[in-house]
Amino acid sequence: MKKFRDISINVKMPLIVGITGLVVMTSVCTLLIFSQRREVYDNTTRAIQLSASLAATSLAEYINSAAVTPRTFAHVATEVIQSDDIPQYEKRERLLEELRFFTAADRGKENIWAIFAPNAIDGMDEMFADSPGNNADGVFMPWMTRGQLRAMSANRLHLLEYARASQQEVFTGVYMYNLSGREEHIISFCVPVFVSGQFIGVVGMDFASQYLNEVAVRFDATGRGCLVEPNGVIIVHNNLELVGAIVNDAHHETLNGLTGGTNFDLMAEYQGRREYQAFIAVSFGECKKTWFYGVAVPASEIYATLRKSTTYLILVAILGTLLIATMGFVLIRWMLKDVTVLNRTIDKLSLGQINLQLDGSKSGDEIGTMKNKLFQFVNALKQTALFADNIGRGKLDVDYNLLSDGDVLGLSLLEMRKSLQEAENERTVREREEEQRNWGTSGLAKFAEILRQNNDDMEALSYNIISNLVKYLGANQGGIFILNEAENEDDRVLELTACYAYDRKKFIEKEIRPGEGLVGSCFLEGFPVYMTNVPQNYVNITSGLGDANPKAIYICPLKVNDIIYGVVEIASFSELEMRRNEEEMRKREANL
Repeated sequence: MKKFRDISINVKMPLIVGITGLVVMTSVCTLLIFSQRREVYDNTTRAIQLSASLAATSLAEYINSAAVTPRTFAHVATEVIQSDDIPQYEKRERLLEELRFFTAADRGKENIWAIFAPNAIDGMDEMFADSPGNNADGVFMPWMTRGQLRAMSANRLHLLEYARASQQEVFTGVYMYNLSGREEHIISFCVPVFVSGQFIGVVGMDFASQYLNEVAVRFDATGRGCLVEPNGVIIVHNNLELVGAIVNDAHHETLNGLTGGTNFDLMAEYQGRREYQAFIAVSFGECKKTWFYGVAVPASEIYATLRKSTTYLILVAILGTLLIATMGFVLIRWMLKDVTVLNRTIDKLSLGQINLQLDGSKSGDEIGTMKNKLFQFVNALKQTALFADNIGRGKLDVDYNLLSDGDVLGLSLLEMRKSLQEAENERTVREREEEQRNWGTSGLAKFAEILRQNNDDMEALSYNIISNLVKYLGANQGGIFILNEAENEDDRVLELTACYAYDRKKFIEKEIRPGEGLVGSCFLEGFPVYMTNVPQNYVNITSGLGDANPKAIYICPLKVNDIIYGVVEIASFSELEMRRNEEEMRKREANL
C-alpha cells in the first residue's frame, strides 16, 4: 500500500478537502445536535414544569376555594354550640339548617359532613337517637350529599380521631368509600371544631380522586400528572390502579425529593426506561403538610422532535460533505492543472532536456507565478546552453546577460570565457613572439650572409643591405648614412652611401653633419628615433602614383661597442612594429 505522502497530489488534495469537509460538517452538526438536544431538553422540561405548576395551582385553587365551606361551617358550629340564646334542644336543628344553607348556596359543594364527639352538642344524644343527622346512639354526625341529609356511617369515625390528633386543618390520605353509589377513592379535607379551646368535632368535605384528576388535566398538557403525598403515596392519578401506590416504585431519589418540601425534578429509571419527572409543591388550606403534583414524561418523547431534526442534520452533513468534496475536487484539479505541467517540465529538466515548449501563465496566483518563473528559468537555461555552445565553438566574443547578481552558472561561464580569452590572448602573444623570434632569427641569418658578400665594396654592400632591409621590413624607402673618415673633425659628415625606393636605385648626393636634423641628432644621441607624425616635406617617397609623405619614419644609429659609425633611415607608408625602446623613441619624437 502506498504511503499517504507518496500519493499523487491530484488525489491527495481532494481527499484532504473531503476529509476536512466531513470533519467540519460532522463537528458542526454534532455541535448543533448537542445544542438542540440541550435546548429541546430545557424547553421541554420548562414546559413540563409549567404544565405541572398550572395543574397544581388549579388543584390548590379548587380545593382551597372548596375548603371555605367546611371552615365556615366549623366556625358557625362553634358559635351555635356556645350561644346561650339558642335552646339546647334546638342547636342540632339550627346546625342542620346552616348545613342545608351552605349546600344550597353552592350545589357544587354539597358533599359536606360533620362528626361531633358524643354529647358535645347539647348533652342530649339519647333524645336524638336515629333522628335526622344523628346515628343510632344519637351522636350528631350529619352528612349532606346529593341534596339529602344522611348520618355518617361508623366506619368514618376515624376521621374524628384523625382531626383530634392533628388539632388543625388536615387533608387526609386516599381511602375507599361509597361516595356516589359506588366504592371509589376519595380524599377528605377536615377542619377541627373547638369550643372554649376544647376539641369537640370535625367538619369536612370529600373529593373524589377521579374528579380531582379531571380538574388537574384541564391544565396539565401531558395528561400524566398525579397528586402525591409527602410519603410518596399517589392520591390522584388518571390510572386509578396506581392510586394508593408509591410513586415511581419507591425510587429513593424521588422519595428524598418529596421530603424536601420544595419543587424538584430529576431523570429517573422507571420500568426499564428513563423518564423525566417534575414535582411541584402545593399546599391545601392551612395544612402544614406539603403535597406535590408530579408529571412524568419518557425521555424518548422529550427528544422525539429532536430525532427528526437530527436526521435532517445528518442528511445535511452528508450532502454538505459530498458538495465540498466535489467542489474541492473540481477546483483543485483546475488549480493543479498548471502543477501537472510544472511537474512534467521539471521531470524533463531533471533528465537534462531543456528544449521544451512552455507557455507562461496569465494567472497571478502563486502557481501562475511559479509557472512564469519556470518559463523564465527554461529560457535562461536555453540562453546559457547557447552561450556555452558558442564558447565551445571558440566564439568568445558572444554577449551573455546574467539573470541576477546571484547567477552562479552564468558567472561561472563568464569566468570560463574570460579564462579562455586570456588563454587565447596568451597563445596569440606567444605565437607572435615566436613569429617575431623566427623573423628576427631569419633576418639576422640573412643579413649575416649579406655582410659576408661585397664586404670590400662599401657602396655595393650598403645598397645590398638597405634594399634587403626595406624589403624585409615591408617599408617603402630606406637609406644608409656612413660617417666619413676625415681627419679634421669639422669635416666629418654623414654621407648617404646607399638608398632604396621601390627596387630602383637612386644616387642622391647628400651629406648630413652630426646634430643636423633627425639623422644628425640620432647620430649624436645614439638613440633610435621612430616617428608616426612626420612633418610635411620631410621626405618624399616616390611611388608609381607619385610622391607622397610617409606615415612612419624610423632612424637607427649603427653602433658597435658604443661607437656609432652611421645611421639607417627607413620610411614607410604604414606604421612599423617597434618592440624595443618604443616609448623612448615616442618621447624623442614628441620633443622634436
